[in-house]
Amino acid sequence: MIYQLRLYDGMISQMDMRDRSAHTVNFSTYDIRLDMKSAISRESLLRKTPDEMPLGELNAYLKKNQKNKTVYFGALGNYYKKFSIPVACLAMGLLAIPLGIQNRQAKKSFGIGLGLFFFLLYYILLSLGSTFGESGYYPPVLGMWMPDLILGGAGLMLLIRSARERPVTFAWLDEFFARLTHWVQNK
Repeated sequence: MIYQLRLYDGMISQMDMRDRSAHTVNFSTYDIRLDMKSAISRESLLRKTPDEMPLGELNAYLKKNQKNKTVYFGALGNYYKKFSIPVACLAMGLLAIPLGIQNRQAKKSFGIGLGLFFFLLYYILLSLGSTFGESGYYPPVLGMWMPDLILGGAGLMLLIRSARERPVTFAWLDEFFARLTHWVQNK
C-alpha cells in the first residue's frame, strides 16, 4: 500500500495567503511517496453502503441488522427503491400519454411546465416517503411505492378519461398558478 511516483520535468507552485507571496520550484525529477495504508484502511475500501449493494448483499445486510431499527428501515427503503424507481418510468409514461394526445390551443410551453410539475411532485413524494419510511413512521414499502401509485393512478384516470373522449382539464392548476403569480407580484 505504499506507492512511489516519479515525476519528470515539472514545476511546483505554492501560494502563501498570509504573506501574499508565491513560490515556484522547477525540477527535472521529483519523487513522491504515498502511504495509502495510513490514509485509508482496507476495511473502509471494502465496506459498501446499502445504496451501493446489489440485491443479494442487501438481503444479507437486512437479515443481519434486523435488531437495529434505524439501520434496518434505511436499508429496507433502499431495497424497495431499487424496484420503485424503474416503475416510476412507467407511471410517468402512463401520465404522459393522455397529456400528450390532448389537442390544446394553449402554448407549447404549457406541456413542459406540466411535465416539470409532475416530476417535481414525484420527487417530493419520494423524498417524503423515504424520510418517513427510514424514520419508521410508516413502512418503507409504502413510502417508496406511494409516488408510483399516486402518479400511475392519476395517469390511468386521465387515460380512461381520454379514451372516453372527455377533455383533460387542469383548471385548478391554472387558478393555482394565477394566484401564485398574483401573490409574488404583490410581495
